[in-house]
Amino acid sequence: MTGVAGRPYARSMGTIAMAGRTVDRARREAWALAGFGTWMIVGLFLDGWAHRESKPESFFSPWHGVLYSGFAAAVLWFAVQARRAGERSAVEDRAGTLGMALFAGGAIGDFVWHQVFGIEADLETLLSPTHLLLMTGGLLMLTAPIRWAWTSDDVGDRPTMGTFAPVLVGTTLTVSVVTFFFMYMSAAWPVAWDGSNQGQRSASRACWRAT
Repeated sequence: MTGVAGRPYARSMGTIAMAGRTVDRARREAWALAGFGTWMIVGLFLDGWAHRESKPESFFSPWHGVLYSGFAAAVLWFAVQARRAGERSAVEDRAGTLGMALFAGGAIGDFVWHQVFGIEADLETLLSPTHLLLMTGGLLMLTAPIRWAWTSDDVGDRPTMGTFAPVLVGTTLTVSVVTFFFMYMSAAWPVAWDGSNQGQRSASRACWRAT
């Protein structure tokens, strides 16, 4: 169509094309969050393994390197994507942005905490203020694909595997983090046969001994 009659059609087609690019970008960002989240959680569980096996520990340990490099890569990726697109993220998620800010603050605070108080021991490894801040920020980031699918009109009741997969990954990682930080409350924790909690205390010390 040409002329005045064709202008509304051209504008509507342009709007549809822009909406399609926004949906594709939102799906790409959800996949990115799932990928970087997996990277970070691998680092978290490596750090937990290092604590359990009494590996040499410091803030600049290889395990922290995996965790924090995943976060740094995520921040860099989103900054580059925003610069290329010349606009904000396609996934309007203030909670995810808050999560990134909390995680960054927790990382800086964790460095200061280790310099002032040293390396945590026993349950302090899980329950130190900076680690709880890291957990909170991490959960807000990991659940971003879930919130996107929950609020987006483009996902539908029967999403494709390409759309649903990052939601499934985000859910799995979220459960993994919660299980990791609250493992000491698990009903499967070892208990001595005589009914006492000596076995539980021994397991706790073995799992969260000083690093």
